[in-house]
Amino acid sequence: MRPAPPLASLEQLLLGGALAPLTTHLVFLECPAHVAAEGFRAWRGETGQECGSARLAAPLQDVLGHLHPLRFDARRHLFVPTVGRWTAYFNNYPLGTNVDSVVPPLAGILGVRAVQVTAGPLPDEGEELLEFTVFNPEGTGPVTGRSVGLRNTRGWWRFWRLGTPLPFEDLAAYRDRRRKRRFTYDHLVAYSAALGLSPFDSTFYTPGQGAWLVSCGPRLLRL
Repeated sequence: MRPAPPLASLEQLLLGGALAPLTTHLVFLECPAHVAAEGFRAWRGETGQECGSARLAAPLQDVLGHLHPLRFDARRHLFVPTVGRWTAYFNNYPLGTNVDSVVPPLAGILGVRAVQVTAGPLPDEGEELLEFTVFNPEGTGPVTGRSVGLRNTRGWWRFWRLGTPLPFEDLAAYRDRRRKRRFTYDHLVAYSAALGLSPFDSTFYTPGQGAWLVSCGPRLLRL
């Protein structure tokens, strides 16, 4: 029996998947890069963490290289402008950008929407994922907008949809008897495009206009 085709091939991913897992979880904030970077620094400062920032202007692959080395405490945070109204956010978490602990609170602080677009194999062997999640700046809970996704764990398929559907969604596909057809790479691309995002196209990112690298140290002891 032939193995099932992947949810997304490496050729379909950003930079051909060359920098995975840095590019597995793609996150976008609906504001300029310098606004996102300053808001992030101020937020971390309020928690007692020292952060410094540097402006970078180089090709995308070179800019992403500044995130190394990867660390589970994710001390490096990169904000990259795009051709649209969105800023791409990356950090140096070894399993792909650590979204849950950063993006919902940062979107709330900035008062903007955030979008997570995930595609490709996960670091855990035998797992792959497609996910489209919109975080709204208001509300409570881990998802205060909309999340649709499909995960394959060694042949076990899980499909989910949380929150209120967005106008551009293919709701009919969600009723397909076969879970792996309910949400596809093409859906992920189309949903992203509906919000002005081209997450897997390297020309969508414009780091030459000035990306911001924010590096944070250990938390300070508050007396």
